[in-house]
Amino acid sequence: MVDAIITGECLAILGTTNDLFGGRNGSNVPDVVWRTLCGSRDRKGRPAPPGYRSAIVQMMRLKYALTGWGTTHASQVETMPSLDVEQLLEQELSEGVEEVLNVIRGVVCNRRTFRGEEAGRG
Repeated sequence: MVDAIITGECLAILGTTNDLFGGRNGSNVPDVVWRTLCGSRDRKGRPAPPGYRSAIVQMMRLKYALTGWGTTHASQVETMPSLDVEQLLEQELSEGVEEVLNVIRGVVCNRRTFRGEEAGRG
């Protein structure tokens, strides 16, 4: 099976906050999060539509409902569980969420997130 897992560490690096899980009704997901996860492209390689933002919010809410990870405080970003895209695709999903998950699977498959530093900063 394809290794399409978004680690909690990855979400922390992207700066995921409690806005993603319902603060301000989940509509304030930072662009860096949803655009990075989908490679800023749709399934046909065109620029990702803004609707992907809400699909990613739905995806995250589904994951946390499945895991029972209860609180959504920004201070707990470091303890976020990983997101297994294949596991989520086995659930009953809206067409939009399924499309985004398929795009994300292609982007994150066997890849690792890391944080770089600017040259001259050490």
